[in-house]
Amino acid sequence: MLSLHALVHDGHRWHVRAYCHKRKAFQDFSLTHIKHCKHVEPDRDRADEDYAWNTMVTVVLTPHPSLTPAQRKLIENDFLMKDGVMHVECRRALLSYLLFQLNLNEDQADQKPEVIQLALKNRDEIKALIQY
Repeated sequence: MLSLHALVHDGHRWHVRAYCHKRKAFQDFSLTHIKHCKHVEPDRDRADEDYAWNTMVTVVLTPHPSLTPAQRKLIENDFLMKDGVMHVECRRALLSYLLFQLNLNEDQADQKPEVIQLALKNRDEIKALIQY
């Protein structure tokens, strides 16, 4: 049984953030995998217990270092960076979705810098926070 907490779109599909009574933990579930619902009100009793949802993380982005200076300047302008960086606030529970959307997850690391465009300035900090 699931107790709903939030509705999330990862850029490709919709997910439900919910408390799983079987696993006794908050997790994301693809909406397409849910076959039946009843009592679809938010679980306000446990909302404060979802640490990953309630914890905000700052992702610090820079232009990919392998880009030319001219390309880096274009990326800075495209993303409205100041002094070559951009700070993005994100819920810890949604970090993997954000990194995927920005071509910054491990599976996308072999792409050309022109495709990736960005780099994580605080990569070690963010990598330690990712939940799989």
